[in-house]
Amino acid sequence: MKKLSLVFFLFLHVATGFAQKTYTLADYTKAVESDSSNAVSWYSRGVFKSNSGDYRGAIKDFNKAIILKPDYSEAFFIRGLTHSHLRNQPAAIKDFTTAIKLNPEHALAYYNRGVIKSAMKDYNGAGEDFNKTLALKPKHAESYYQRGVIKNNLKDYNGAIADFGKAIQLNPGMAVAYFGRASALDNFKNYEKSIADYNTAIKLNPQFLEAYYNRGTAKCASKDFKGAIPDFTQALTINPRFVQAYVDRGLAKINIGQKDAGCQDLKKALDGGFKDAADFINQYCK
Repeated sequence: MKKLSLVFFLFLHVATGFAQKTYTLADYTKAVESDSSNAVSWYSRGVFKSNSGDYRGAIKDFNKAIILKPDYSEAFFIRGLTHSHLRNQPAAIKDFTTAIKLNPEHALAYYNRGVIKSAMKDYNGAGEDFNKTLALKPKHAESYYQRGVIKNNLKDYNGAIADFGKAIQLNPGMAVAYFGRASALDNFKNYEKSIADYNTAIKLNPQFLEAYYNRGTAKCASKDFKGAIPDFTQALTINPRFVQAYVDRGLAKINIGQKDAGCQDLKKALDGGFKDAADFINQYCK
């Protein structure tokens, strides 16, 4: 039974205070039309469009703001966030880098650049950015979390546990930090503590599929096969296409003597496209 890898969760921070809910797109357009040389007006409409999901329209407005004000650090930053939403990672990194060059104290530009670098598996570069963010914002829980993800991926499990713990200390409601610490604890076979963290993650986020699944695998590793079955069932309730859970639930059932039911689950996994289930069927169901 194989637990899921540590899930990567993207946190993107967007500046507020420019595109207020009391204003409409028509209001921002009127401001642009009344003074088309005002970079802030273009920027503000861009923020509104970005917050409304019109990312390409927002980028056009940020482009105009930057033409009018080439040292507009915040326009580069928010354009970088908008590129992130469009999954244009190179463009996002370029904009975050320019925002930092224009404003070396821009903690969130370092942070978001780190998030993108981590997604691209540039763990060293991402770690440097999170370190810089924390130097500027020592209580930034998300940076501790993201740095914990990097350390976990690099198999520095003690370091990961420490960073996830700091994130939890700063933000006790961060479900993914409990999940991350639990995943790291699993590598030390400290299942009692990892299950406790999965419990908290699920309490904070009852739809946390990965937490249910990993808690199930931790219970199996602890020989609590009966207790693992409801976790795999819940994972399948959340996502019926998550066929790997059929494999693990099937094996758990077989381990408690429910061979027929377990083999049915293995066959469901095979029918769902999980080809490795065939090996288990040959081993347990013939």
